[in-house]
Amino acid sequence: MCFVYYGYMKKNILLIDDDLEFCEEMTDILSSEGYKTKVANDGKTGARLATGQTGQKYDVIVLDFKMPGLGGVDVLRALSRSKRRPKIILASGRPSLEQLLKDEKLEGMVDFIANKPFDPEVLVAKINTLCA
Repeated sequence: MCFVYYGYMKKNILLIDDDLEFCEEMTDILSSEGYKTKVANDGKTGARLATGQTGQKYDVIVLDFKMPGLGGVDVLRALSRSKRRPKIILASGRPSLEQLLKDEKLEGMVDFIANKPFDPEVLVAKINTLCA
């Protein structure tokens, strides 16, 4: 589990994904691991939350690459202009995202690329590692 022991503070995770089932499943799993989870089911809301416009700070963001409206790259661009720098896991079924991120000058923004479909337990293990 990923806790800050001084004050026993839960780590905050933001899921930005238009797949409602995925978000529900991950929220249940992450809650059982001791994380506080917030969900945004579209890129516009996700960008607003991720950049701290609501006052909440997130330790890790799990970001879907392809969503209607603002996609993952758009959210990354918004974060690149923000003072906040959470750990970011980019989830996608698209191969070779590394080159796209490099072309968009966003390669340093992503800490891990999770290729879909993936095992939620593997994703939780990566979140635990990023929170350590």
